[in-house]
Amino acid sequence: MTNNISGGLAYTIGTLDPYDAATSGGVAVLDHVHDTLRRRDPATGRLDGGLAEGTLVRVGEHEYELTLRPDALFNDGTEVTAEDAAAAVRTMVQATGEKGQLLGESLRAVRDALAVGERTLRLHTAGPMPLLDERLALVRVIPQHWQNSGLRRAYAPATGPYRIVEASSATVALEPAETYPGASLRPLLTLRASPDASERLDGLLGGEFDAIEDPSPTSESRISLRSDLEFGRQESQNILWLMFNCADQRLKDVRVRRAIVHALDRDGLSRHANGGDLVPADSLLPSWHADYAPCPMYPQSDVTAAKELLAAAGYGSGLELRLAVSSASWVEANADTVVSQLARAGIDVTVTVAHTADLFSAEVPAGDYDLLLSSGDPSVYGVDGEFVLRWYLGRTWARGYCHWQDPVADELESLFDQASIAPRDLQRDLLATAQRLCAEQVPIAPLGHRKQPSAWSTRLTGFRPSRTTGLNLRTPFRG
Repeated sequence: MTNNISGGLAYTIGTLDPYDAATSGGVAVLDHVHDTLRRRDPATGRLDGGLAEGTLVRVGEHEYELTLRPDALFNDGTEVTAEDAAAAVRTMVQATGEKGQLLGESLRAVRDALAVGERTLRLHTAGPMPLLDERLALVRVIPQHWQNSGLRRAYAPATGPYRIVEASSATVALEPAETYPGASLRPLLTLRASPDASERLDGLLGGEFDAIEDPSPTSESRISLRSDLEFGRQESQNILWLMFNCADQRLKDVRVRRAIVHALDRDGLSRHANGGDLVPADSLLPSWHADYAPCPMYPQSDVTAAKELLAAAGYGSGLELRLAVSSASWVEANADTVVSQLARAGIDVTVTVAHTADLFSAEVPAGDYDLLLSSGDPSVYGVDGEFVLRWYLGRTWARGYCHWQDPVADELESLFDQASIAPRDLQRDLLATAQRLCAEQVPIAPLGHRKQPSAWSTRLTGFRPSRTTGLNLRTPFRG
C-alpha cells in the first residue's frame, strides 16, 4: 500500500477554524479532522454515527439529551466530555464570525446546553425541535479550554481520523490520528485547492491527484479512455443562482428583478453551457427534495414580459448593470450565455470575474456589485429544507449579502423560526410559503441544480463519490 494519497479540491480552503470555516474547501478538510456530534455521511447525505452513542432522546417538552460514545477521544488521547460538547454548542449559538453566525442562526432555538453527567449532554430549546438531530451534525467539538482561549482553534485537539500537520490557503497535509480506530490502515493525506478545472484534470491524468472534485463535463470523454480512472455524478443540492444587490435603487424595485429573471432562459443555460447537466430550477431546493414546493409564480423565460416590466419601472430604453461572476470553472462557463440572454431584453452588463471567497469578503457585503452569478451548496452543512432555505433567505444573506431591507425579509425570518419547531406537516407548509415568497420577490434567483461530478483512480480502494462539494477521503487507501 502506498502511504500517501492526494485529492484535488475545486475551491479555496481558507480558515480551518472549526466554528467559522468559510469555504467548501475548508469544510471538506475539517470533515477529515472532526467527527461532529451527529456525523453526516457525504456519500449518502444521511446521519451516520458521530461522537454520539445512539440518537437524540427527548426527555421533556423542551429538553433533549445526547450521550457521547464511551470511546470518544481527542487526538491527544484525552476523553471527550459532555462539558466539551456543551461548550461547543454554546460557541456555535453565540458565534461572532461571519460563517459561524450563519450556522448559529440554524441553532437559534437552542436556549442552553449543559452537561448532566460525564457523557450526557442536555439541550434546552425554545420548543419542540424535530430538526435538532440534523443540527447537531454542525457541531464540531474541541476541548472546552480551547473554545475562547485566543489560541488557534484550527490546531486544537480534534476527534476525527486525521490531524492537521501543515496548512495554507491552498494545501493541507494530514496524518492519521493515532487515537482513532483504524489509524494503522490510513495513509498520509494531502488536500490541495486547485480552482482551475483543467489543472485538476491534468493532475488526475498525470497521477498527481488520486481523486478530484468537479471535473468539467467535457473531461468525461478523456477520463473514459483510461481504464485506471472513473468518472461519476451524484444527486446534489449544488445550485447556480443570480443574486441581486437590492440596495441599488434600480434593483430595489421587484419589477426590475423579475424582468431580469424573465430575460433568462434556464433551458438554454442547461444546453449551451452545461451539456444538459443543469436542471432548470424554480426553487432553491431541487425538485427531488422532500421539502420542495412548485413555484408557478417564478418568472419564466419571456423577453417580451421582461421588456414590459422594465418599461413599467422606468427603464424602457434599457439598463446597464455590473455582473460579478464567481471564478469556479463551471459557473464562469455560464457567463457569456447569461450576458447574451440579458442583452435580448435591453440589459447591458459588464462582467468581472473573481474568486468566490474574495467576493464574499469584500464586494458582496459592501454592496459593491449589481448582480452576482455564482453557485452554492449548503448541503455541506445541512440537507433539510429549513436549513437550506434559511441559509439563502435568512438574516445573513438577505440582509448582509442581498442588502434586502424589505418587510418580506422579516416575514421569511419568522417563517424559518416557526418551521424549526413545527410538526412535520406544518413545517412543510411553512417552507412552501417561503419558497413561493422567494419566487415572487427574487432577491436571489435560482437558475439550475446540477449533479456533483467526481473523478478518481481505480487504485483508490474504498472511495465513494460525495453528494456535496468537496472530497471524502476519510476511508480509502491506494493499492
